[in-house]
Parts: sequence; structure tokens; C-alpha cells
Amino acid sequence: MLKSTVDQQFRTPNGKVIGVMRRNFKMDFVPILHSFLEDSAWNKEKKISDIIINPIGGFYMLRVEDEIIDTDESFTEIAKMYQAQGWEKI
Repeated sequence: MLKSTVDQQFRTPNGKVIGVMRRNFKMDFVPILHSFLEDSAWNKEKKISDIIINPIGGFYMLRVEDEIIDTDESFTEIAKMYQAQGWEKI
């Protein structure tokens, strides 16, 4: 099993980052750029947009496609839902 950390950024339509959520996973496959991940916090699978490999530490850091939301209040609601699924706010 490979240790992986997945980050999901939340942005406004004009590009301002409102927040980031993170979850640690154990994967039984090597992640590939532009492949898809599934998680119970998401309505549909998300595309992997960035991969950082740490061969010494033996883990991958992944970023999935950003989600566009309207307001900080929207992020607060989403963060609560993500946290209930094992994600942390960073």
C-alpha cells in the first residue's frame, strides 16, 4: 500500500482561494496525472491535477481539480461535510 495525501482547493469564480481540505489515503495503485479518484465526500470522481513523489518518505502528495464555489460561507458548509468524511481543513 502506498501512502498518499490528497489536497482539494476551493476557489471563487475570480480565482481567489477560499480554503483547502486534505485527506490521507492508503492506495493500492500508483497515481497517474489526469486519472480520477473517488471519495465519499464527492458527488463525482475528481481528476488528479498535480502529483509530488517523495521516494525517501515513501509517499505521494496529490492535488485534485479545484472546486469553484461562491462564498466563504459555502466553504464553511462544505468543510463540515468533508470533515465528517475524514478530511481536515488546512
